[in-house]
Amino acid sequence: METEVVDILVRTNIAASLTILLVLAIRTPVRRLFGASAAYGLWVAAPLAALSTQLPFAGRFGMASHTVGLPMRLWSGLDAAAALPLPPVIASLLAVTWLVGMAAAVSVLIWRQRALALSIGRTVEFDRDVVVAESVLVGPALVGFFRPRIVLPYDFSQRFDTEEQALVLAHERAHMRCGDAVINAAVAAIQCLAWFNPIIHQAARDLKIDQELACDERVTAQFPNLRRKYAEAIVKSQVTTPPFALASHMASRGLAPLRTRLVALKRRPPGVRRASIGVLAVTVVTLASGGVASALQSGPVRGVSTTILQLTVGRGVVVRSSDHHFMCANDARCEFDAPAHSRMTLLGKSLTAIQWRGCSNTPHPNRCDVEIGEDSARVISAQ
Repeated sequence: METEVVDILVRTNIAASLTILLVLAIRTPVRRLFGASAAYGLWVAAPLAALSTQLPFAGRFGMASHTVGLPMRLWSGLDAAAALPLPPVIASLLAVTWLVGMAAAVSVLIWRQRALALSIGRTVEFDRDVVVAESVLVGPALVGFFRPRIVLPYDFSQRFDTEEQALVLAHERAHMRCGDAVINAAVAAIQCLAWFNPIIHQAARDLKIDQELACDERVTAQFPNLRRKYAEAIVKSQVTTPPFALASHMASRGLAPLRTRLVALKRRPPGVRRASIGVLAVTVVTLASGGVASALQSGPVRGVSTTILQLTVGRGVVVRSSDHHFMCANDARCEFDAPAHSRMTLLGKSLTAIQWRGCSNTPHPNRCDVEIGEDSARVISAQ
């Protein structure tokens, strides 16, 4: 059980991390060519690639690494390394460490969300799904998950003029229509699950920037003649100190994201044709990432008939399969699920010390080729 948990964590994080690095490399040119919404959509590729590693058919269409280029060889090599088994004690220790870290991450998230709720204080209804907080340091923001609502600062009517108020509300309602509250909750959950992965946390920060840029793009498309007013509203919202919680804040976290947003307001939103091409390009990248992540998985095909191979090795003996999918070592009895109608090669030191299906009687005890049937396995050659 612990080994399976560690295997899932390693495979999903490798797939997600490499996909995130790809997204980080192309998000800026995609934004300039096809708009902020297209760049925001790229982030779907990372969780899709991670989930693809756990699909029932993962690995069935295994690619030869030399046919897919250097990035795919890197991906395939890392996945092969992930397939190496761990000693049970190490696997248990890693699983327990992950659980403790996840519990700590969830606790911090709950504490920050509680701090946000306390800072909002008692609210006064302003409009449908819109409330005014007790503090001037909270909002404008879309807060909540099950029932998201727009929270405005106490001095909202004084800080923003009439046009700016309409723009602020349009901004937060754009977040609400696009389901950004659900996306933020999903990102927070992924951060808790992958608390040990700095690439995931960097992706969460950059995703929030792209989320705001996409929202800005929608608002300026709706109010094309109020770009300057909208920029002023963004700057005025900076007096807010946005906590790290389940919320979409109009304020930017830092001067660099703020500068990026203000510069982006100078560009016209993409036309319908270019936006459509952007959607198509993002769809291709997303599906390709998931397909490649699934195809490059090593090991048995999940969800198809398998044969259990039982192997007993002596002390000081190490045996592995030629594809690195499994290894058995040091006075242990090991069982492996192998896909039916497949072939594999056992490699190891002194195969005569192995008790399994005729390999112990081979004249050259360093290699044993095995053919897997529906419910049995047979040695087809030995060297």
